[in-house]
Amino acid sequence: ARLADPMPQVRLAAIEALAFIRTPEAWDALAAAATATGDPDQQRAALAGLGLHDREAAVDLLVAGAASPDPATGLVALSALAPARSPRALAALVEAVRDPSRELRDAALSLLGERDDRAAAAALVELALEAAADDPVHATLSQPGAARVGAIADRLAHAHATDALTLVSALARMHTAEASTILIQTLDAADPAVRRAAAAGGAGGVGGAGVVAPI
Repeated sequence: ARLADPMPQVRLAAIEALAFIRTPEAWDALAAAATATGDPDQQRAALAGLGLHDREAAVDLLVAGAASPDPATGLVALSALAPARSPRALAALVEAVRDPSRELRDAALSLLGERDDRAAAAALVELALEAAADDPVHATLSQPGAARVGAIADRLAHAHATDALTLVSALARMHTAEASTILIQTLDAADPAVRRAAAAGGAGGVGGAGVVAPI
């Protein structure tokens, strides 16, 4: 009933409360508010609330919200969508990283970097391989983490020389023992161009956790 209150603050509070109520009626009201474009503040509050629901229908609504022509609404939807492990949620994040809008791109890249799952790490690897050398995606891929190290190792197994240099450079910038181990293993790759990339990347980027090639 408070969704029809004349005071906007009351309507927003009602939407925020509905996000915590697990009944069909509360869900229907929240979903309706998330798709209503008459009041952007209410729509954004509803989209944020949908992030608390672990259901595919919430992902559907958030993906639609992320495509909103209103930048603020799109950012709210992306933030709510980012933790979801649905492939469609990850695809929406990747699409936003490729968006021409710098604000949306930076936000999506930051949200993708906060995830610690292998699927998100693999997506970061592919984004880095298609990006220019000065693109911020390289710094995000270089953030230490087991999932990113594993995804890079998997991609190195069938990378050509140019891609290998990008990948080993990311490992070298991590400065971790785990990343250094993969670099050492890459020195034994069958492709000599990949071995050269591993040697160049390791020598140029690893500091205290240095890569020490076996003698």
